[in-house]
Amino acid sequence: MLQTSHSQQVQNFNGGLKINGTVYAMTVYDDKLIVGGDFTTAGNTFAKNIASWDGTRWSTLGSINNGVVYALRVYNNKLYAAGSFTVADERPMNFIARWSGRSWINVEEGVNETVFSLLVHKNSLYVGGSFDSASGILTNSIARWNDTTWSALQNGLTGAGNSSVYALTSDSKDIYATGYFTNASGTDAEKIARWDGVNWHSIGSIIGGAMVYPKGFSLCNTKDGIIVGGNFKFAWGVFYNYIGKFDGQRWISLWDGMNNPVHSLVTYKDTVYAAGDFTFAGNIFTNKIAKWDGRRWNRLGNGIRGNGYIRTMEEYNGKLYVGGNFDSAGGVDAFSIAEWNGITWSPVGAGVGKYGQVFSLLHTQDGMYVGGSFKFSNDGPMYNVAFWNGTRWFPLGKGTNNTVRTLCLWSNTLYAGGDFTYADDIKTNYVAKWENQSWTSLDTGTNGGVNTLKIFEDKLFAGGVFSKAGNINARALAKWNGMEWSSLFSETNGVIYSLLPFNNELYVGGLFSSAGGISIRNIAKWDGVEWSPLGTGTSGAVYSLCMKNGILFAGGFFSSAGDVHSSGVARWDGNSWDSLGGGVNGKVNTLQFKDNELYAGGTFLTATSDSIKYLAKWNSSNWSSLYDVDGYIRDAVVFENTLTIAGQFNNVNGNSANSIAQFSLPLAEPDVNITSVKQFSLSQNYPNPFNPATKLSFVLGHSSFVTLKIYNIHGKEVATVVNENLPSGTYEREWIATNFPSGMYFYRLSAGKLSETKKLLLIK
Repeated sequence: MLQTSHSQQVQNFNGGLKINGTVYAMTVYDDKLIVGGDFTTAGNTFAKNIASWDGTRWSTLGSINNGVVYALRVYNNKLYAAGSFTVADERPMNFIARWSGRSWINVEEGVNETVFSLLVHKNSLYVGGSFDSASGILTNSIARWNDTTWSALQNGLTGAGNSSVYALTSDSKDIYATGYFTNASGTDAEKIARWDGVNWHSIGSIIGGAMVYPKGFSLCNTKDGIIVGGNFKFAWGVFYNYIGKFDGQRWISLWDGMNNPVHSLVTYKDTVYAAGDFTFAGNIFTNKIAKWDGRRWNRLGNGIRGNGYIRTMEEYNGKLYVGGNFDSAGGVDAFSIAEWNGITWSPVGAGVGKYGQVFSLLHTQDGMYVGGSFKFSNDGPMYNVAFWNGTRWFPLGKGTNNTVRTLCLWSNTLYAGGDFTYADDIKTNYVAKWENQSWTSLDTGTNGGVNTLKIFEDKLFAGGVFSKAGNINARALAKWNGMEWSSLFSETNGVIYSLLPFNNELYVGGLFSSAGGISIRNIAKWDGVEWSPLGTGTSGAVYSLCMKNGILFAGGFFSSAGDVHSSGVARWDGNSWDSLGGGVNGKVNTLQFKDNELYAGGTFLTATSDSIKYLAKWNSSNWSSLYDVDGYIRDAVVFENTLTIAGQFNNVNGNSANSIAQFSLPLAEPDVNITSVKQFSLSQNYPNPFNPATKLSFVLGHSSFVTLKIYNIHGKEVATVVNENLPSGTYEREWIATNFPSGMYFYRLSAGKLSETKKLLLIK
């Protein structure tokens, strides 16, 4: 693999564009509200799956690097987090971790599968999930941690298939567990059971309960019984509608229950609150949350509107905080977390988020337009389209109601196409014009999605997946003259993804088998009168086209072009197709030239046979990498001496990049306002899986004392590959695992204050 040696910089666009993540767990620790879930930002702060709120601002709390945080609890003045993660603060973890005050550390050897619930009872921490062992001890879905060692609760909770515990609660004497199990250590117990400290007991059975999200049930202890919520309709033979109460002797209905599952229960100011996916509680329209006064359900303002949902609730500083996946609470913009003071709803800072997708970039002299699937930036709500002036983001009216896939300027007016049917509150049908600070339609638009817009012969050409434009039959391709739509009178028979005007001809890429009645595979040329094939075309879809010195370059998802093996990318010289090395092993969504270098972005993980993820550079003879991007790329654009990439990713080479990033190319003067990318990276081992040897490659930007160590699945160090001072450069080392058993391992590179961890799999 070739590594670029010139210095590059990345701009993070002040936090980028975000779409709501999900909050699954909350607790109070050190006078702060701790929030866990599946997100990457809290307010304007990069916070991977966990963050803290002090009543005024968000702060990081280390990083849960993968998976989801489903449970949080404070035990013996220590904060515990649990979920589906296996790495925290770049260290191997087994589904549960403890906060040391500075970083996340292991809880002995942890458990061997996902944890969904944590409970503190009588000076022990109880853990429920889908695991069957804790630190090698057979526990079956539930275990106890006494701050020193793990232990089982008899033989645990089991059932046919994979059993799980999703919720735990307790009264002064006993523990209650609910989930997917049928047996409690030899006692029949259908989805709910009671533990008295010595033995398990049945308290009836819950019928139904198909899992609708990773935590299928919820529990709450009240002064007169245990309330159970979930995705069920019957308990002990009685109809309950997703919620019921057990008073120690019998099950009791709570006023006809809800119309959809309950996923969180809490007592706030001596009143029971229920939240989840429901819109009605009893016969009251409550919108995902309701409170029980002992006789009937009551609403909390306008609740959570739309398709949002609540997954967790917690009292903090006298207010009730709710977390889930939503963008409004009580009519107020609130992204995935909100607070209820007993009367009104309020947002919590800027909320928490997960970065959205950016599909299209359009540079101008004044800044850059961005289109995609997102809901807000750090400068406020912005729906699927926005403008960046170099300093901050600006909305374009109310945006659109769905994804923007393409942007184009024609006569200084912005045009947008995509999957949307409304822009502002105007019916636009997949294509719209931004002019005089408002959106307008192009006649009645099209009857299907628009994937690409380009100017050709002083008209706006639209390609996509439609069959009509205005009232004109126009399959996949149509043109707009500023007043009305027209067709090309000879159509393609599939989908168009890319258009490229060049020398009075229009090149068209997509997924089709004919154009103008001629058999043409996926790529064609239109001269204004008729269609022409480009050899025998490509074997699969073409997503991107670009031209350099009269040579056409095509990117997409194909394995051959003409009769040449050309995986993902190929070039056409006017007569024949040729490959670019060994190509890439996935989709190429975008191609851009800067001088004589071709930049390719997509979903690929290798170029030729080298590990090069998502972004690669072709120098006419070889592919090389351009730093590590942790997600796929949808679009790229070269403007002056910068390369801007967009897609769905969170960082570039360890720096927050948030679905959009900008590199300074070699000719650019340094920009003091752009944060430099650290030249420190650890590549994925190759081959992977392996037996018994594998190569480990890494890059150092500065001389440093370096360690490269191997850990087993329990976090125990088992081998040292590098332990020495090294100058800057690119390195490759080999680990030979002849004497090690098959399984998952972790390898960690450390240099000074920098470190990075990846997984590798040994199969014998």
